[in-house]
Amino acid sequence: MSTSPYRYGPLAEHELGALAAIVAHGFGLEEEASRDWLASLGVEQLRGLHQGAALVGGLARLPMGQYFGARSVSTLGVAGVGISPAARGHGAAKELMRSCVQEARQGGFALSTLFPATTTLYQRAGYERAGALYVFSADPRQLQLPAPRGEDAPTLTELTVDWSHGVPEPLGQLYTGMAQQLPGWLERPPCLWRRVGRPRGARPARVLLASFAGKPEGYAALSHTLGLEGWATRVTASDLVASTARAARALLRLCTEYRSVATELVWSGAPYDLFAHLLPERHTQLTLRDYFMLRIAHVPRALEQRGWPLELTGELVLDVADESLPAWSGAYHVRLHAGRAEVRPATSADGAPRAQLHERALAALYTGHTPPRVLASLGWLGAPEHALSRLEAWFAGPAPTLRDQF
Repeated sequence: MSTSPYRYGPLAEHELGALAAIVAHGFGLEEEASRDWLASLGVEQLRGLHQGAALVGGLARLPMGQYFGARSVSTLGVAGVGISPAARGHGAAKELMRSCVQEARQGGFALSTLFPATTTLYQRAGYERAGALYVFSADPRQLQLPAPRGEDAPTLTELTVDWSHGVPEPLGQLYTGMAQQLPGWLERPPCLWRRVGRPRGARPARVLLASFAGKPEGYAALSHTLGLEGWATRVTASDLVASTARAARALLRLCTEYRSVATELVWSGAPYDLFAHLLPERHTQLTLRDYFMLRIAHVPRALEQRGWPLELTGELVLDVADESLPAWSGAYHVRLHAGRAEVRPATSADGAPRAQLHERALAALYTGHTPPRVLASLGWLGAPEHALSRLEAWFAGPAPTLRDQF
């Protein structure tokens, strides 16, 4: 029987205003804006934490996928975590997050991902920093990009998009093709597609599709706002997606066409994506805006759902000590073959190399954010040399990033 004074569960519709007030106070928002945002996610995705009859906290769930190895892994995004001021400092936030993770596991999710306001709270619930969100910024007057000519000249079409009816094609197909190449990017839920159309703190975006010979190859969602200087403007690309280099060049060139009034162009992306490689000279700033944190909700699902390089083979035993939820601790025999992982409970008879680690180390390892030898130096991972070498091969790859903040 639980001895916790708290009760976690779905939020009743009449409690929406109370949760909105808690979230608004915690994040410095207007209550009306907080309520509108929570309502847009759907009351069915909101969870409350009660102490007796009183609502003392809550959060929003965002079911989604996250790409690793070009395959979508079932992920529960978490946002809007809030605890009322009077309930802080008594373990309510930890209970809220532990309960959320347990529900994610029961609901069939492999992972849970969030952007932290504080890392220590989420580490106590088994999350660890597992990737980064980068922001590019440039003065469009400094981006000397030649205008497309001949067969590299695109047909640009402005699309009218009703984001409340879901993502229109071909935008979804183009985005998915790019996202699959970039570890950590999301299989977006509807709320994040709506954010593309109405970026936070900016005007509604206008979407321009770049096509070549009638085939869509990229798009830009651009929001143009007045800057703090009173006349200079900022262009925010809430989405910048391309399937070919010529489409990426054309879209970057499109952004420079604002140079008569704009002094800043901003977008999120990966330091190694298509657009990053086509930027000229050194007139672009790249800023690490935030880390995302990840929690393995179910080890076998997480390993079996992701993709692996086809040439990798071999076996390992991962002995996971789950420090935040000890009942989830266990040893797993992992076999890689033909781009897939097969996972079963390990036995004492398994002769495969063995690595011991806790759940936070596994999260940082799983995404490729932290190399195995760094985890070993931290004292988070213990393994003989041949096991470390195998872990390095299995989890090698570009550093994970995430384009969407939630």
